[in-house]
Amino acid sequence: TAIDFVPLVNPWGWTRNLRLNGEGVDINRTDERPLSREADIIRGFWKDRRYDLMIDHHEDDTCDDAYLFTYDNHVLARPQQAALALTRAGYRLRSGQGRDGIINLTREEMATTRITSLMLYARTRHSDQVYILETPASAKAADSLGISRIVDWSLIQGLAAVPSSRATGESGGPSL
Repeated sequence: TAIDFVPLVNPWGWTRNLRLNGEGVDINRTDERPLSREADIIRGFWKDRRYDLMIDHHEDDTCDDAYLFTYDNHVLARPQQAALALTRAGYRLRSGQGRDGIINLTREEMATTRITSLMLYARTRHSDQVYILETPASAKAADSLGISRIVDWSLIQGLAAVPSSRATGESGGPSL
């Protein structure tokens, strides 16, 4: 099993606490058009790859609780297991949107959304199991890492329960 890590897609924006890159483009809000060099690099890296699992880590500066976002996920036991592990560890999950800290965008919503993103692109081309983990931007680094560790481990453990969906040819493993 191979694991691909892409530690930081937008270092310029990250050091300045901005979503935009140095050219003023929101890398995550790109679709088929080449709008940013960074998005093109990521799409090139994913080319001809199929993943069993993809996890994208984000920070949300609009809330104080963690949550998981997923696309047309038919195996909701995985994110539910991760959410349960977080609450058992004493972390709070975002309420009021989604269910128990999980937001699942349906296939119909995916088809009609005007918001494009790299992970929506990934879901339609590279993996059936795509997650965005949102941790509070206000959280201490130790808490963000703790949340990430718990969620990543829960989702990876869930892979053993379901047969691989990886296509033949060049492929990576779970992408974190």
